[in-house]
Amino acid sequence: MFLLMPRPKVKTNPVAVDTLISCFESARDLRRIVAKQVIDPSGLSLAEADILYAAHCIATGKEENLKLTPKGFALLSDIESVAVYEAYEAAKMTRILASLVKSPGLIQLAKINDTEVVGDSSDLCRQARIHGNSKCLRLTPAGVEVATKLDERYKELANNLVAMMPKKFQKKLQAQVEVNDWLSQMAKGFL
Repeated sequence: MFLLMPRPKVKTNPVAVDTLISCFESARDLRRIVAKQVIDPSGLSLAEADILYAAHCIATGKEENLKLTPKGFALLSDIESVAVYEAYEAAKMTRILASLVKSPGLIQLAKINDTEVVGDSSDLCRQARIHGNSKCLRLTPAGVEVATKLDERYKELANNLVAMMPKKFQKKLQAQVEVNDWLSQMAKGFL
């Protein structure tokens, strides 16, 4: 038999609750728009586009703190930290990577060579088959082309949404980014 301990009463801050709920609502609604206007034209699934776009952000320097290996590979752990759709479990990530390698040929996979040191001038990765131990990837020329088109459509969508926004909200966009970044960091701390 389980005894349920009464929780201490905490005074609820309605603005805090509304803020959290609005983040979920925005994510849900924006995901639909992004899927329709940005991803659907590519023929990729949302998860495939997420991984491809994350790799593109690292390769183009949009993610300033994450670097490619000398041979142009991104560490899979870095890509996972940039991906926004979901936190991918190993089995799902393996399926997504296999799909991006086999059918459209948008990425190359490699495996981290345990003898290499991060930051060494030699390459960190060696060619590998598709499996859970694949720890690096790079975009093929076809992958760069698709990811660049995704990037262009993301920018166009963002510009259109901001253009429709009342001026008073446009002035607060940086504050929104900072709040969202802070909430994301706090959420990661709970995991």
